[in-house]
Amino acid sequence: MVKVRNTTDCQSGSHAGMTLSHIAHRPIKGRIQESVVVNPIVIANYAWAILWTVIGIIFTFCAIGSEGRARVKCLVVSAAFVLFGVSDVIEVETGAWWRPWWLLVWKVCCVATLVLLFFGFWKGTRRVKECADESREGPY
Repeated sequence: MVKVRNTTDCQSGSHAGMTLSHIAHRPIKGRIQESVVVNPIVIANYAWAILWTVIGIIFTFCAIGSEGRARVKCLVVSAAFVLFGVSDVIEVETGAWWRPWWLLVWKVCCVATLVLLFFGFWKGTRRVKECADESREGPY
C-alpha cells in the first residue's frame, strides 16, 4: 500500500498514465517524499520470527521447571527455536533463505537439531509406553 502525502500530485497532468506506485517513488523537487510499501511476505517472515522466538521462550520456562537431561534438552530446543527466529529476521534483510550461504547452513542446523531431538523424544516415549504395557501384563 502506498501513501502519498499530497493528493494533488496524483491528479496533475504530468503524471498522466502513471500508476500510483510510480508517482510515489518518483522524486519530487523540493518536497519530502513519503511512501510506505507493505509486503505480505515480509510481514509473514516477521510473524514466523515472533512465533519461533515465543516457542523458544516457552521451552526456556520448561527448562526452569525441569532437572537433569530434560533441562538440557529444553534449553537446546529453546536455543534452536530462538536462533531459527533470528534467522527469519535476517532472511527479511537478505531476501532469501538460501542467500547468503551461511544463512542456509544456519537454518539447516536449527532444523536438524529440532528433528534429532524430536526423534529422540519420540523414541523415548515409545520405550516408556512399552515398559508400561509390560508392567501391566504382569509376570504371568
